[in-house]
Amino acid sequence: MEGDAVILRALDKVTARTSDLEIPIGEYATFGSLTILPQKCLKRPPEETPETTAFLEITEHLNSADMDAASHTATARIITPAETPAAAPSGEPLPPPSDSNAAPPVNTENTANDQNRGIVRLFTGWMFASSPAINALEHPVYDVWVIDCKISDPDKPSGKE
Repeated sequence: MEGDAVILRALDKVTARTSDLEIPIGEYATFGSLTILPQKCLKRPPEETPETTAFLEITEHLNSADMDAASHTATARIITPAETPAAAPSGEPLPPPSDSNAAPPVNTENTANDQNRGIVRLFTGWMFASSPAINALEHPVYDVWVIDCKISDPDKPSGKE
């Protein structure tokens, strides 16, 4: 089943505080200097072995004002539609929602442009709720892992035939 939003837990290792983030698919959220863009969230039906997976793109803004360097306090918030860029942090338009279970396309062409703007791509890939260490974000200050998918209509087809 495909989710409408992903529920993540984010840890600020400096303060040892966690925040649960519910981020709609295709929308940006910030946690400290990180920007998180969930592309897809999949949850197995109840009759199968439990598993929740999410395809995430996580970038860090090195000159971000979201991180108070003096107190090391990370703030978590969903970026409002007015603040949402018309394109991904790399400058490419966001991909349209897809019903397939394949990984969304990833833009690697503008990596140098991103670095010039102070944006570093930290993670792009699938994260697994049952095994967060399999494919984890590696960052000295933050940890992010998948908790669940929010599914508003469980009868909605996920693209599987």
